[in-house]
Amino acid sequence: MKVLDVQGQGGSEKTSGAFWKAMKVLDVQGLHEAIDKIISELQRKNAQMKNIRQSIQQFISLEGSLKGKGGEAIRNYYEDVHIPFLTYWEMFSEEFEAVLKQMKMALQA
Repeated sequence: MKVLDVQGQGGSEKTSGAFWKAMKVLDVQGLHEAIDKIISELQRKNAQMKNIRQSIQQFISLEGSLKGKGGEAIRNYYEDVHIPFLTYWEMFSEEFEAVLKQMKMALQA
């Protein structure tokens, strides 16, 4: 068995080569690039979702075009189902982006 001399904080210690074969190495640059790519994609999706929200809100405000109980039911559906989902999406994506940025900063430290 080959023995490697490893310099640590406490000075020199002897460690076998089997330890180094099992040790995992983190590709920090690759992880940074992946985090940046995810953040960029998330921001692109957020812009799309904001456009969808605006379109739905404009649709909901078309009281004159969608009259009667059917029109009201359609508007209520979009207001009661889609708007809360879009609100949830915005909150989730903001939190997710914050966590990704925290991970990136922790890797830089």
